[in-house]
Amino acid sequence: MSEKLNYVSQMRAFSQKGLGMLKPAAIALYISIFRLANESSHADGVNQSVRADNERLMKMSGIGNKRTLMTQRKSLVDAGFIKYEKGGRGIEGRRQLGTYTIVKLY
Repeated sequence: MSEKLNYVSQMRAFSQKGLGMLKPAAIALYISIFRLANESSHADGVNQSVRADNERLMKMSGIGNKRTLMTQRKSLVDAGFIKYEKGGRGIEGRRQLGTYTIVKLY
């Protein structure tokens, strides 16, 4: 099971490390991923991993196309803010969602 993150500590660390180096679309994507992780959590902290589809993240972050989403996701991975495992086809050809793991920054 993944570790829980402290909401305030993680957001503070992200603000200090990410705001000067990331494009606005990458920041919006990170916040969207973090929001999903928080919404799937309980009172003891923010889940570190969350599954999400591209369309939902595009809508939440305001990113208009899939190419931009993939580019900004890569920038978050390369900068060490998230890890990403691509989804695929599961049992009976059903689509499986990608897994986003938020890297602890504090």
